[in-house]
Amino acid sequence: MSNVLRNLLFRMTLYSVLAAPLMGQGDTSAVTGVVLGPDGQSVAAAEITMRSKATGRVWRTLSSEAGLFWIPSLPAGNYELNVAKEGFRSWRDADLALLPGQDLYRQIRLDLASLDTAISVTGSVSLLEREAGSGSRGAAYTSAEVNEMPILATNVGRNYRVLAYQTPGVGYSRTGHAPFTVNGNRPIGAVNTMVDSAEYNDVYSGNLLGRGLTEQPVSMEAVEAMQLQTSNFKAEYGRATGAVVNLVTKRGTNEWHGMVYTFFQNDIFNARNPLLADRAPLRVLLPGLNAGGPLKKDRLFLFANVEAGVRNAYRASSTITTLTAAERARAVPAVQPLLKYYPEPNIAGTNLHSAAIPSPTTTPTGLLRLDYSLTPSQQLSGRISFVRNNGMLRERLWGGDAASLNRSGSAVLQWDSTLGAHAYNQARWTYSQFFSGVEPLHPSLGDPAVNGQVGLLIVTGLPLLGQFRHRTKTVIHTYTAGDDFSLLQGSHQYKFGFIARQIRAQTELDRNFNGTLVFPSIQAFLAGQPLTYTRAIGASRLDQTGTELAVYWQDDWRLLPNLGLNLGVRYEYFSVPGERLNRIGRLFDPDRNNLAPRVGFSWLPGNSQRMTVRGGYGVFYAPLQLGFVGQARFAPPLVTALSRFRPQMPDLLSGAAIGTDRYVVDRMIRNPYVQNWNLTVDRAVFNSDTVFSVAYVGNRGVRLPATSRPNGGENLIAEQRPIRDLGVISYLHNAAASTYHSLQVSIRGGTVQSRLQFRLAYTLSKSLDSASDSDFVPVDESNWRLDRGPSDFHQPHLLTALARCRLPRIGPRIVGNGWLLTSALVARSGTPYSILANTNNPTGTLNNRILDVPGALVRRSSGSVRLQLAPGVTPALLQPPAGTVGTLGRNTELAPNYLEWNAALRQDWRLRESAGVQFILETFNLLNRINYDAPVNNVANSAFGRVLTAGDGRQFQFSLRLYF
Repeated sequence: MSNVLRNLLFRMTLYSVLAAPLMGQGDTSAVTGVVLGPDGQSVAAAEITMRSKATGRVWRTLSSEAGLFWIPSLPAGNYELNVAKEGFRSWRDADLALLPGQDLYRQIRLDLASLDTAISVTGSVSLLEREAGSGSRGAAYTSAEVNEMPILATNVGRNYRVLAYQTPGVGYSRTGHAPFTVNGNRPIGAVNTMVDSAEYNDVYSGNLLGRGLTEQPVSMEAVEAMQLQTSNFKAEYGRATGAVVNLVTKRGTNEWHGMVYTFFQNDIFNARNPLLADRAPLRVLLPGLNAGGPLKKDRLFLFANVEAGVRNAYRASSTITTLTAAERARAVPAVQPLLKYYPEPNIAGTNLHSAAIPSPTTTPTGLLRLDYSLTPSQQLSGRISFVRNNGMLRERLWGGDAASLNRSGSAVLQWDSTLGAHAYNQARWTYSQFFSGVEPLHPSLGDPAVNGQVGLLIVTGLPLLGQFRHRTKTVIHTYTAGDDFSLLQGSHQYKFGFIARQIRAQTELDRNFNGTLVFPSIQAFLAGQPLTYTRAIGASRLDQTGTELAVYWQDDWRLLPNLGLNLGVRYEYFSVPGERLNRIGRLFDPDRNNLAPRVGFSWLPGNSQRMTVRGGYGVFYAPLQLGFVGQARFAPPLVTALSRFRPQMPDLLSGAAIGTDRYVVDRMIRNPYVQNWNLTVDRAVFNSDTVFSVAYVGNRGVRLPATSRPNGGENLIAEQRPIRDLGVISYLHNAAASTYHSLQVSIRGGTVQSRLQFRLAYTLSKSLDSASDSDFVPVDESNWRLDRGPSDFHQPHLLTALARCRLPRIGPRIVGNGWLLTSALVARSGTPYSILANTNNPTGTLNNRILDVPGALVRRSSGSVRLQLAPGVTPALLQPPAGTVGTLGRNTELAPNYLEWNAALRQDWRLRESAGVQFILETFNLLNRINYDAPVNNVANSAFGRVLTAGDGRQFQFSLRLYF
């Protein structure tokens, strides 16, 4: 850590300690209100008291001259709210439930004191009040929804992503370790994931930091509630252009509670995947333990979770194209050692092979949390957690296996302080660590003496061979200190603070160190006529460092009792990544202009208690991923690329061009940002516990990272390159842009206490961009407009539903306390894809699209064959000549739509008042619907237009819990 940063962190930490501690970012809630008299005039100096029912902790404050009160830093849970003022009858809400990150606004009217009664009791807060606290959009999921909904993410495990999909504007992403996209933002780098307000992100790749059986930072059994902010979040939140996810862990209370549980899955209960010849093997055993309670009543509380997951499952791949016996017979000796990696066809009359590949993993997880009341106004909390995943990465083809180890963990210390009636502070210190390593079991394919040194084999018409055939190692350490200070003055709720972060990332990525051999077709492969061969030599290790600093100011101004304004500004600085030994030098100039204004409003027309109008606009920045700019390592002097056009086997490097490839970062590259806006109308319908919402949500992405090849791609010969003495130049810049517009409609009803609780949401949207990820290479460097089209994650229609229903008990108590039925539905459009021609574009890359010939394609809306060439049409008719661009646009096709309905039944048997047994039966894809993936999209592939993979059929999961 540099001396400058060390001094900066010391001063900031010292400030946070002297300021004394809290108001939280996300895991806590805030209750704001105005106290009015019978005549509608504000009541000053009214005493407001909040008492936690779980821990007995009490918060006290006084209303300001404007009658406004504000109690921030309230942990999610159940409270009793009391308001008292001499000369008025007391007011009480005896059962106020708060969700994480909620800004709840209440208007409280006090009647004049009289002899007939001393206390006025009101009902609990309405859903409209919960939805309409600010101009932000998103959703908060209750403890019941987190712990009772069927939330198995197919082939992954119990995961919060299932709840995220239920939020308007949240769609599916096929990007690994980045499972969802929010309001048209890229899946990678646009979501800030937090646990108890502590950031938990992979700063190198922008993916989830969690890995393993559930891809979560903590077990879902340790999660009390979840908040997902999707639009116009306040200035205290940053480091994300799309969304902020906050998982709130469970806390100890004044009573000891615990649970011993296990989840169990077995393939004998499941339906067969429609594209597999046999039922895929599946064994999952996930035992765990929760325990929490007081170590000292009203003062010190503990919560712990431990889990040991064992999974023997399979990868999602199911059917692949392979070589027939006749094709194998034509293979020349130079490629015969490679034939063994392609299995024999097992679907009669085709060149297809169907099978499931076992992929065993073990995933122990753990969490320990302590909450301590130092004094009534000083609270200290700490948490440590870890996730470890050990298993095998298995390819669909034999020979591509690799050993994998991932582990992550974090430690958080938080200090909350109440500084008088109207001031609050929170200080937080966080450390997180991430390790990921992959070690190939078979570094070389075939026989190097016969086919040459090959680590990755690419044959058009056959699946990729050697996906995990390079060694990787990632070690990330992140240190964070931050402080948030809150102050109520008159009708203004001020909040300001800072966050400082130091990042250390050690990475080794031996990409292509064993060589990549490319064949343009199966015929060329069998004839031993490769198109290109590339191989890297050198050392790929980098020790990158980075500094992040953010400061913000927020003013939530209650301009009128029925009108609130959210005014804020945030400044974020993301340093230019350094390298400990200066291996790659200073890549670009720093960006110091990341000023992000935020404005929002919430209005109750005519002081109505049944309708709100709210909205806002904001600017949101994200850092450049260390992995994106770190690609500069793949150039001399660290790594030298060797390349040969039309090589001869086995001496694939004979006559190769040496050391000519380059990775160049634009010196003026800047941090990407998104302008986000929304307008929302909420209306209470039927009753106060049912709210209908309609919203327009849009954004514009600017300076999005992208890659260009200004000197041509891998398949361009030297004589045709603009600079003949150089090979491929990968130019890393941020010239891409995006737009998103949507109509988002939702209805939510019921409370946890009611028999029926539900959510229903529909999103109609359009997302356009010129590049959907940083690796995208344009089809024509001279005309980027040719790639302007639907985003890779564009899903025009999203429909989701959640329901929770308590069925009446039938029969004697011995049969149980009545069934609880929960259900989750997700229906969405398929994601877009392009139709590829398998010919070189002007820059010499095989990402060319086909010619748009009217009537040449037959498109089908059902079945496993979605595209076919029309009678008399050959692939050659649709393939543009080498060096020219196909005329069909990018992402013109949509993959098949998706529908999944999950349901769960729960039954409790009470052994005594505070102990019992619970049985859970969960079913996923209850309708056993075939959810096809996108078809083969290359016209040169013999399986063109055919779907080779699909989602799982119906699955069952059983759970047994003993609780006390």
